[in-house]
Amino acid sequence: MTAALVAAGITPDEFLAVADADETTDAITEGTGGTKKGLLARAMRNKVTTGDGSPVTDPARRAEGAARSKYAGAADAVTFRERVAEMIVKLQAGAKTAAAKGRASDALQDKDVSMALDELDKLAGAEVEFQGYVGRELNKEPDLDLMLEAARRIQRSGSGKKSPTIAAADVVAEGLRAHTFADNILKQLVYRKIKQEPKGGAGILTLFTIEQLLLTAKKPGDVNQAIDLGVKHFRNKVDHRITKRGHRKFAQQLDQRRMRGRLNP
Repeated sequence: MTAALVAAGITPDEFLAVADADETTDAITEGTGGTKKGLLARAMRNKVTTGDGSPVTDPARRAEGAARSKYAGAADAVTFRERVAEMIVKLQAGAKTAAAKGRASDALQDKDVSMALDELDKLAGAEVEFQGYVGRELNKEPDLDLMLEAARRIQRSGSGKKSPTIAAADVVAEGLRAHTFADNILKQLVYRKIKQEPKGGAGILTLFTIEQLLLTAKKPGDVNQAIDLGVKHFRNKVDHRITKRGHRKFAQQLDQRRMRGRLNP
């Protein structure tokens, strides 16, 4: 415990203060936070990350508290998120204006939109984690979809300026597309087949492997890997000629669900 306290930067006095805090005791006695050990661990973590010793600190308070804490870079991280949000608002304004005129792609010619994209590139820099954050935030806004798709097409063609922001948004969009595609295959084909397949055999084990591959798919290649596994196993299964088993039909249906990637022109 002493080593853990030192590693976390918590002094013995701070530990006792958190352990004896009314917030910790109240949450335990009121049954709102689980075991005393668990609540104490959360209280310690909150004390370190937010300066607040409450074991029930919500995520928003934790993020704000982190900026006030002694952790170097916490305030910069909050500023980064705020600036990203500001730039996205500018992009949305440009996309709305262009959509009203009938062409979402025209937003890319807007000076404010161009400046906002440049600023997002500067904010993300060369850090993959920051680029990923910007890409995810952009893909959360449906009203930016058409504009971003136009920007992605230009970037893939090589005719425009290379933008880490657009590239990251493209990767995120591809991941979301793969997730949706995989989810449909699971619901429409794999789960139905799992219900039909006898327990304990190689078929059910193969289906469970396919399920895991699809649940964790992040790109078209991941989806196609799961499809390849299923097609290979069920197309040539010993009893694939027994129509009622449905092995050949299942393999054919899987084979028709292959994904094509969009990241390369």
